[in-house]
Amino acid sequence: MNTLRLFPLRYVSFAGVIFFVASLTAFGQRSDGNKVYYESGEVHYEYGLERGVLKGITKEYYKDGKVRFEWSYQEGMLQGTSKEYYADGKLKAEWNYADGKLQGTSTLYYANGAKKYVMEYDQGAKNGWTKEYYESGQVKNEWPFKRGRVDGVVKGYTEGGDLIAEWNYSNGNYND
Repeated sequence: MNTLRLFPLRYVSFAGVIFFVASLTAFGQRSDGNKVYYESGEVHYEYGLERGVLKGITKEYYKDGKVRFEWSYQEGMLQGTSKEYYADGKLKAEWNYADGKLQGTSTLYYANGAKKYVMEYDQGAKNGWTKEYYESGQVKNEWPFKRGRVDGVVKGYTEGGDLIAEWNYSNGNYND
């Protein structure tokens, strides 16, 4: 019997950055204008505010000064492309937002730069194909989504591209 391995999805939203910044300062990190610092003095977070609302690019840094995350805000909501980077500076993930919700294509990458996951979203819900890849670039698994639920035939492949498993889903429910 084949077991469907669900995939990890990690994305971050700092919609409450003001509270977040206040929390950081309570834990020994100092804040100065639109920056929050590590205890050792390096910039940890940098953000833009307009009348107390997030605007522009918010960044989180590794201690060595390299960017770890970039979020794009407009009127306090995630808008446009947000990115995560590995410690060596290579791109780890890209998410696209519209009005604070995931929208369009989001992509996660292996450390070697190859795609790991590609996911399609519509108004915050998975809609369309989600694909997982081997580091070689070959498709490993594919899931069809409709309005946030698996709907259709999920397929699993060997690294050589051979189909090894299929699972039928309807509206998020597995069909034997």
